Amino acid sequence: MALSNTPSQEYSWQGTNLPLFGSDEDKRVKKESGLQEEAWCSVLNTHCPRLFVWRVEKFKIRPVNENDYGHFFNGDSYIVLNIYSKGRGLGYDVHSWVGSKSTPEEYTTAVYKTVELDAVLDNQAVQHREVEQYESCLFKSYFSCFRILNGGIDSGFRRTTPNEYQPRLLHFHQEGRGRFQVQEVDLSINSLDSTDVFILDLGSKLYQWNGSKSNKEKRYNAAQFLLQVSSERNGRCKTAVLDELFTNSGDEFLHYLPDKPVHRSKKYCESTKCIYKLSDEDGNLSFDLVVKNHLPKRVLIDAGYHLFIYIGSKCLLCEKQNALSYAHCGDKIITDCFISMEEYNWKDTNMALFGSDEERSIKKEAAKTEEAWQQIRPIGKSTLLVWRINKFNLEVVKSEDIGTFYSGDSYIVLNIEKVGDDYNYDAHFWIGKKSTQDEYVTAAYKTVELDTFLDDKAIQHREVDGLESKQFKSYFKKFRTLEGGYDSGFNHTKPNEFKTRLIHFRDIDSSHVELREVPYSRNSLVSEDVFILDLGSLAYQWIGSKSGKYERFKSAEYLLKLKSERNGRCKIQVLEENENSHELKEFLAKLPNTEITAPSKNNCGMKAVHRLSDEDGEMKLSLVCKEVLPRSVITQDDVYFIDNGSHLYVYIGDQCSTQEKRNALSNAHEYLKGTSHPLVPISVVCGSEKLTLLKNILE
Repeated sequence: MALSNTPSQEYSWQGTNLPLFGSDEDKRVKKESGLQEEAWCSVLNTHCPRLFVWRVEKFKIRPVNENDYGHFFNGDSYIVLNIYSKGRGLGYDVHSWVGSKSTPEEYTTAVYKTVELDAVLDNQAVQHREVEQYESCLFKSYFSCFRILNGGIDSGFRRTTPNEYQPRLLHFHQEGRGRFQVQEVDLSINSLDSTDVFILDLGSKLYQWNGSKSNKEKRYNAAQFLLQVSSERNGRCKTAVLDELFTNSGDEFLHYLPDKPVHRSKKYCESTKCIYKLSDEDGNLSFDLVVKNHLPKRVLIDAGYHLFIYIGSKCLLCEKQNALSYAHCGDKIITDCFISMEEYNWKDTNMALFGSDEERSIKKEAAKTEEAWQQIRPIGKSTLLVWRINKFNLEVVKSEDIGTFYSGDSYIVLNIEKVGDDYNYDAHFWIGKKSTQDEYVTAAYKTVELDTFLDDKAIQHREVDGLESKQFKSYFKKFRTLEGGYDSGFNHTKPNEFKTRLIHFRDIDSSHVELREVPYSRNSLVSEDVFILDLGSLAYQWIGSKSGKYERFKSAEYLLKLKSERNGRCKIQVLEENENSHELKEFLAKLPNTEITAPSKNNCGMKAVHRLSDEDGEMKLSLVCKEVLPRSVITQDDVYFIDNGSHLYVYIGDQCSTQEKRNALSNAHEYLKGTSHPLVPISVVCGSEKLTLLKNILE
């Protein structure tokens, strides 16, 4: 799901904002986590030069068979570790390789696990990012034969019997003496190039087509490659060699190559060498050009074809944490960045919300192995379940903590309502404003998986910190959001160690209240509500002159419970806004008179219905009507965005194409970015059976 419509000052959806380098505590936590990763055990037991390759599979790291080293599929992401001799010890280069059709959960996992592997190696590794077709010479030097094929690893060379094989056209070219690269290209006669050698792979037969201008070394090595592939298939594969000048129009080879346009990947553009400096020496993080056209020693070094990030030993923590995210978003800052954003969209999380039956089947099999979902089936009654994302895993939130959310985390909330003998499910993923990309991508992906586990019966919702839907908040009698992560919470710190918090307390309705941590400033106070200043061993209740009786009663009740949770070791002071007392002056003296930024609010937008369709072969979003939301315009063969100005409903018809289903959420996020209400809740409704759920929305 694409999560890209939040203001950049609050949410960094754009880059891979995982902290590449952090504090000593961050490194310790990463190392402890890494030591639990089974994939790294073989690395720790290696004491001589060696190459390792792993593939990312459903957030897990799976070793690649050594016979398949050098084979990469563009639907996957990989981690490659090269261990080499360095003086009397060992050196390490660790690369994350991103296929052009790899999903965000895969490449985010690859980046995260690369950082984790470096932590396991005591930060001795040099980390590299490799993007398909733009690999570094160092990376390709590890493999005598470097192959890139379409699809995922399960569609690979040895995993299909020859008679079932999908025809592939492979571009064979030299990468230096003794090394060559095989790249799958479009199956078209227009892909052929006279300067190179091409191989048409039909599974049970292989054709080698020698371009008239290709050299002898390419032809010889291509012939060796054919023999290797034939051997891999146990000799059940015939081979034939053709020369461009002697190929007839009636040859079977040309029969498999239709005359259709091809997509040619963009090459490196002529780039200017330059150095950029990332620094917050003046208190604000700035990214500035230092020098162009030559490369004296500095910080962020763009050689035009390779970007090197140098992180000084005395860098501040925020500089280290932001280094990689600034490097990734260089397309907006470094004008001659060579990675085309048309080919790689780092900004959007383009996970397929709904895919083909085969993809859904794979998701369902994966869901069956998720321990968190196993507690759902036996419940047999209406209930509420909450999970927190912790290092790509789901952690159950204790019943006493349900309703408390931390801005540094992401969560999944499942509301189960028993209706007769059946159940209604609402699955929400909640994104804290300081949640990292790996957390909110995992939350989004796992919400999809949860729906699959529930046989697609759930309605899925996105909730953003501070702008939650009324439905979401109605699940909790006490809904509170606090700064930090779960481990910094109310019941997890001793009173004398407690972080000072100013909490805004207000009622949602007659039976629900909301607590939200606000900036620690006198300017956060408003007369219409109640505020609590929590100092750990002392808590002030400040009652606004215009606050209601219910808010006062519930906040007093809350403070008594807070005191009980701390075993009575917390004093309470109750203050009225307009009283003239020493205690009130003492309270106000504790609050600095600092300026605050008003919390984000969605302006109520105009009602509108948009249609997402690819009926003419191209995905298009078009306006159907505005200022009204008629039921009559909704059909079953397209996706509709039903926007009532404060909530976006994505309706996916029964007869939508796979591409329409896949692109529904990413286009919904893109649509909202251009409105006055980009952060409104999003709910996904699928199929005619659930259309009745929109009866109060549609006219």
